[in-house]
Amino acid sequence: MGLQPGAVQKGGVFLTAFFATSLAAVTPCFAIETGQPPNLPPPPPPPLTTATPGTGSAPPPSRAARPASSAPASSSSSSSASVGTSTADSGTSDGGLHALDTRFFIAPMLGYLSEDLDLGVGLRGGKTLDNHIYIGGTFIYQVGEGGNYSTPAGNVSWSSSGFYVGPEGGYDFDLKVVVVRPYLGLGIFSWGSSVSGPGGGGGGSSTRFVIWPGGSVIWNVPNSSFFLGGDVRLVSVPGTAFGLYAMGGIHFGS
Repeated sequence: MGLQPGAVQKGGVFLTAFFATSLAAVTPCFAIETGQPPNLPPPPPPPLTTATPGTGSAPPPSRAARPASSAPASSSSSSSASVGTSTADSGTSDGGLHALDTRFFIAPMLGYLSEDLDLGVGLRGGKTLDNHIYIGGTFIYQVGEGGNYSTPAGNVSWSSSGFYVGPEGGYDFDLKVVVVRPYLGLGIFSWGSSVSGPGGGGGGSSTRFVIWPGGSVIWNVPNSSFFLGGDVRLVSVPGTAFGLYAMGGIHFGS
């Protein structure tokens, strides 16, 4: 039986298609066997945060930047300590912003007392505590008066003098520029008188309890331990005398 040309043509087309399909099916196998990697798509980009995808948690907060240096703070602390030391040394309560000085002091006094006691010289000393309470004491010697007068028998001379001494207590009001100190003193007052003339001489003395309420104004000299002030008082004996004194002294110790 002879082959027809049309059948041969159809058979060739069928064999060609079958061969092409078989070759396409076995191509991947050849690629794997030869070691060539498959043609895969590129990987996805990495996530912008470290949180697990889908959890919705925010990234951890960034740590605060550490100070570059602690030197300024140390310097400030040193300055504060220095100011505190100088304040303690000077006895002032706020580095010069206050007039109060809590150190011990001593002050000579010079003034006048009525009731024929005239010129007075003395000494005051004490200390103001941190709570502004003043504790001290005063000694004042009053020169008194003296004179001469004539009598038919001759000239007669006379004199009188006295002193008072005792403790004081008060309160210091710090007015920034000056300190105002009301106080009360108590102690003894001793005075005497003498008379001499042609017929001889004589005299007498007396000692009594005395009180002296008063007030002082004190100004501390800047940048020093010295101070100046004034004092006014009433002295109960010998007859409610009025006294006016000036004083100046120095602070010392602590």
